[in-house]
Amino acid sequence: MLVVENVASNELGMTEDLVAENAGRGICEVAMRALGDPAIQLRAAAASPPASSTIVVVAVCVVGIERERELLDDIRKQIRLFRNFGGSIYTKSELFEHLAQSANSLNASSQISVSLIIDALLGLTISFEELRKSDQATTYELMEWANRNEAFVMAIDIPSGIEPSSGRVNVIDGAKLYVQPRYVVALGAPKSGLLKALESIDEAGDISTANEWKIYLADIGLGATVWRKAAKIRRGPDFDDNWVLQLRYQPRRDED
Repeated sequence: MLVVENVASNELGMTEDLVAENAGRGICEVAMRALGDPAIQLRAAAASPPASSTIVVVAVCVVGIERERELLDDIRKQIRLFRNFGGSIYTKSELFEHLAQSANSLNASSQISVSLIIDALLGLTISFEELRKSDQATTYELMEWANRNEAFVMAIDIPSGIEPSSGRVNVIDGAKLYVQPRYVVALGAPKSGLLKALESIDEAGDISTANEWKIYLADIGLGATVWRKAAKIRRGPDFDDNWVLQLRYQPRRDED
């Protein structure tokens, strides 16, 4: 997928900003669908007073936000824009403290109920082992928090803790740990590690888990020309007039 994006950028002039905007548009659409999930709607309606939707995005740049000056210029620009439009950015400790204070508030209207967690912790190019030791600890805690939380999780491209190309699951302190999603948004095309991870879950006899993943494919603007040049195929996914398509995992079964 990185080769495809490089061709789009270097040969056709698609900027990273344009690809990111297209990806963001698709992610937003799936997030809105997730917030319309009957289970989320029911939980929000049962709160007193009825709760508004709160989305928590966990990402590598947030893991290292205390070193904001060291972040790439493009990331710092996006952080500035997010803050200017009213977004809040927390370190892990600040996030946990903020949620704890909300839970202990006597004012029901001040309490925060997380509806959706967007998992963008590791992405496609950074592995858990490559993080600083302090960032590994923070990432570990955020992954465990996401799995304990009653909110649904939406993973971008592939759940954090699963290697993007091999589908191998991280083993931390002798136990497998990965973010367990309800939704997965693949950008441009499904990554090979996503299919391999689903196959591994299937082979382990836990196909119900794989079937619970609602997988969507988001259009990031890569046309047929890009796919012909980069992947030597006639055309890529056919989105028709849609920004996102829902996919279904079909397990392979050996014929008798």
